[in-house]
Amino acid sequence: MSYRVLTAEFSHETNTFNKNPTGYEAFKRYFVYFGDDAIKERGQVNTELAGFCDCARDFGWKQTHVLSAAAEPAGAVTGDAFDRLGGAS
Repeated sequence: MSYRVLTAEFSHETNTFNKNPTGYEAFKRYFVYFGDDAIKERGQVNTELAGFCDCARDFGWKQTHVLSAAAEPAGAVTGDAFDRLGGAS
C-alpha cells in the first residue's frame, strides 16, 4: 500500500522576553517557500526535508509539501504571519 504524506517545515525560536514581534517579513528575510519551490530549494541539501524526501522516494510514498519557512529567534510570531504562512484567508 502506498501512503500519501503531507509535509511542512515551520521553524522559529520564540523568546518571550523579546518584545519584538516576529512578522511575515522576518520569515521572508530568512526563507519562505511554498509547495514544489520548497522541494527545489531544500529537498536536495542537508536538511530534514531532504531526508524525508529520500525516504518518500525509497518507499514510494506520494509526498505533498506545503510550506518551508523559518525566521531568526525573536519575539512571538504575529497572528498575521502565522495566518499568511498557514494559508488562512
